[in-house]
Order: sequence, then C-alpha cells, then structure tokens
Amino acid sequence: MTPVSISSVVGSNLRRLRSERNLSVSQLARRSGIAKATLSNLEAGEGNPTVQTLNNLAEALGVLLGDLLEVRTPSLVRAADAQVIDDPTSFGRRLFRAAGAAADVFDITFRDGSRHHSQFRSPGAMEHTYVLSGRLEVVIGERTEILEAGDLIRYPLEEGAELKAVGGDARVILVIEFAQPGESPSIRPLPL
Repeated sequence: MTPVSISSVVGSNLRRLRSERNLSVSQLARRSGIAKATLSNLEAGEGNPTVQTLNNLAEALGVLLGDLLEVRTPSLVRAADAQVIDDPTSFGRRLFRAAGAAADVFDITFRDGSRHHSQFRSPGAMEHTYVLSGRLEVVIGERTEILEAGDLIRYPLEEGAELKAVGGDARVILVIEFAQPGESPSIRPLPL
C-alpha cells in the first residue's frame, strides 16, 4: 500500500466537497475567508494548512473537520470484526459507521415477541427499517404497521418507535440517519 500525504488527502477532499456543493474556488474563498490562491494550492495537494484554516473550510462547506482529513479508500468489515449487539431480545451487528458519517447501518434479528424502542432525541434523526425476513410490527405514535419481507418504513425518531417481531423472528436492516454527523442512536429493549 502506498503511503498518502495529508496534503494530498486534504486537497482531494476539498476539491470533491467544493464540487459536490457546486462552489467555485472564488465562492469558497469568500465563504471561508481564505485567499483564492491558498485554496488552489490546497486543492493541488500543496501547502501545510493550519487547523484554523481547515476549520474555516469545514464550516464554509458545512462539513466536519474530519471530512477534510478522511482517507477515502475501499474498506472491508469482516463479519467477525463487526460490533456485536446481543441481548435477551435481539442479536445482530453494526455493519457500517464511518468517521464523520451521518448514518449507522445495522443488521438485527428481533426474537419472536421481543419489543424494542428506538428513540433518538435529536431533531431530524430518521430511522429506515427494511425487513429481510419475518414480520415486524412498528408502532409510531398512534400509527401501527405490520411489515413483511421486502417492506420498508422510515420515520422520525424524535418521538420514538416501538418494533416488535410477530409470528417468529424478524431480521431487519436498520439505517439510522443523524441530523448531526457523529451522533449515535439509542436502541434499547422494553420489558415484555
């Protein structure tokens, strides 16, 4: 594996993030208070930016400082290395969470009859529940839905949702999307 310089990482990420936001170098210079020539050098992988410069750029782009420093290479998480979730009512694993990410992805099997309460007290947090197998009852406020294999439901987590496997175990993919990158969810079992 070839070592990567921090300057080239910052340059690549800066160029990508600026492009994703359809900003010109001049526009980013105005937003960040950093000279256009300095930005051009940084995008070329030249120079040694200060933490303050990186902070100004992150703020101007609406990202975390870590997003400018992230090495974007393919990554592999082996099943044996994934974070395990195991309690009396469910088992599974966290499939993915990147530094600075705005989402967590879980593969969870809810045991028959078990009830789980998903709640995240941050405005804008959303949960996406996709049923791989079995049946899952989802209660959100006054609304109750029964999901079967292939069904997906998404809902805001401010008020929470109750998930219950019905008629056998239910295996689901949960994607928890955070309003603020770096937050983490609260998924806990309810007593039966």
